[in-house]
Parts: sequence; structure tokens; C-alpha cells
Amino acid sequence: MTYVREQSSTELAVHMRSLQKMPGWHDPLADRLWQEVEALKAEVAGLRTGYEAYERVNAELKAENEALRGVMSAVVSEIPGARISRAGNAPGHCHSIPGVWDEDNGSKAGKECAWCKVWNYAVSMGKGDRP
Repeated sequence: MTYVREQSSTELAVHMRSLQKMPGWHDPLADRLWQEVEALKAEVAGLRTGYEAYERVNAELKAENEALRGVMSAVVSEIPGARISRAGNAPGHCHSIPGVWDEDNGSKAGKECAWCKVWNYAVSMGKGDRP
């Protein structure tokens, strides 16, 4: 005979069911413990289901991310002048400071060039870098 404290959760569950089948069996403390065990089992099952859903969504997002990186790389490689643009500048742009409007551009002078910013993001995304 094994003591209750030495039983596995499965053995304990079988033991509790056998006790509950006995005529006249009633123990409020055991009933409360049994309810707690059942509630914890349900909670664990719910957590397991939630984690499996998380893993599934995470895998889907990773696949979608890789597909978007491939698309972005293809788009960047097809834009005319992409290979001859100066590092940090979008194709057709020739800022002295890459990605920043030159002082002869009036109100834009010294401000970040939005197209260069988008271009650089697309290039790094296509390479698999994290901008």
C-alpha cells in the first residue's frame, strides 16, 4: 500500500473515485480538495489550449513576415536606379547628408526626407534586417 502523499496525480484520482463510490461516503474536506483538483485540471487544460493557439498564430505571423520580406526585396530590386543610388538616399535623390534635405531646398532644408526613410526601411526589410 502506498501513502496518499506518495501517489501520482493519476493514482490519487483513481483512489478518490474508488472512495466516492463507497456507500455513505462523505468527507467535506475531501470534496473541497477534489473540487480544487478538478478546477486546477480545467485551468491547466485552458492554459495548454491558449499556448497552442499562441504557437499557431506565432508560426503564421512568422510565415507572413518572411513572405513580406521576399515581396519587399523583389520590389526594391525592380525599381530603376536602385543600384546606383547613394547609400542612405532613395533612387533619384542625392542629398549631401543621406536622407536629409539640403539647405537649398527651402522649407524642407535640414528635415528628414520621407521617401528616403521609406526606401531605407524597404531595403533593410528586404535584406531581413530589423530597421
